[in-house]
Amino acid sequence: MAPITLPSRRIGEPPGVSSTCPCRIVETSVQNPSFSFSSNLIPTDIERAAEYQRALEREEDTNQWGTLNWRFHEALYRPAKRPRTLSIVANINRHVDRLLRLQMSLVDGKRKSRREHGALLAACSRGETEKAVSLLEQHIRGVEAIILRFVSNQSREG
Repeated sequence: MAPITLPSRRIGEPPGVSSTCPCRIVETSVQNPSFSFSSNLIPTDIERAAEYQRALEREEDTNQWGTLNWRFHEALYRPAKRPRTLSIVANINRHVDRLLRLQMSLVDGKRKSRREHGALLAACSRGETEKAVSLLEQHIRGVEAIILRFVSNQSREG
């Protein structure tokens, strides 16, 4: 793998966007703001996300991990019916795809992904909006921290 040349200070830029946008969109998916008792997310969305997670766990080609990870998240975000926000989140994802795949290979990311994605899916399926948002934010921040540590270490070594 080629050296990572992205300065560590740029990974988290703009501050908070990488976690705020996905958290707001999953919040809207899980709880329809028009009807507090209704969800935009339906069982087929949960099953679609679960299938992408299973495919990610089976996949051995690291080049496919980022795509499958994105499809998992997109399955949870799309029901929010916020195409502009989804586009922003997709753009962020495209810019960090290589780093996400690196993170997954550095820390046994498939197992970490299975655990964290599973908890997120469970919260979404039960309509636990606050828990889903909290789990997603922890998931994203955890990935960012691993990547930042790696890039920082690479900068010191190189």
